[in-house]
Amino acid sequence: MITMLIRALRAIAPIIIASSYCNPLIASDSPSPFSGGVEERSERDVNDGKEEENKIDSLRPMLMGGVSIGGEYVGDLDSVNTDEDTVKSGGGWFFGGGFRYEFPDENLAFQSSFSIHYNSNDNKDGRSRISRFPLDFLLLYNFKNQSIGGGLTYHLSPEAKIDTQNGTSTRKMEDAMGFIVEYNYRFNESYIIGARITNIEYQTKESRELGDVGGEKLDASHFSMTAYYFY
Repeated sequence: MITMLIRALRAIAPIIIASSYCNPLIASDSPSPFSGGVEERSERDVNDGKEEENKIDSLRPMLMGGVSIGGEYVGDLDSVNTDEDTVKSGGGWFFGGGFRYEFPDENLAFQSSFSIHYNSNDNKDGRSRISRFPLDFLLLYNFKNQSIGGGLTYHLSPEAKIDTQNGTSTRKMEDAMGFIVEYNYRFNESYIIGARITNIEYQTKESRELGDVGGEKLDASHFSMTAYYFY
């Protein structure tokens, strides 16, 4: 009887030893009922963090600037009496800031900016200049690293001044609304360049100094090149 028991123990000993080596591997590969919730919570926290980061990146402040050409001459220099000696109403340089919002899961972006737009012209008989403050609202469609779209622009306080040897005459105009079509090319996440066409018209205010009853229209439409920096 004892002999048979010893033989049986010898027969099952390799199985017991093999099981003792396999169990830790099985245990290590098997998920613990307690660790599953921790892993799920950790992964969920990471995803939530990424979503929150994407939301933050969707709304980005920016600086913008550029140059423009076009528009009609603002008036005559008294001593020269020719339009070509005065500044053009659509030309000049501009600089400002704003923001751009990228719609999640959409190829659309909304962009708004406020800037100063200034142009001046000097000659031997005097100087002319024009200033205005554009407020722009654009809706853009994104594709690859490009975007195209359009919107509205509202120019605040357009004003032209003409300096001569006899003094300075000021030509003020009403606030005006116009339309923009714009194309953008994105170099990276921070730098974008673009080209835009603006269609807008100014209307002069009454001026006793110039003997102007107002209502004279001035085409200030122009073409411009723009540059954006996002941070």
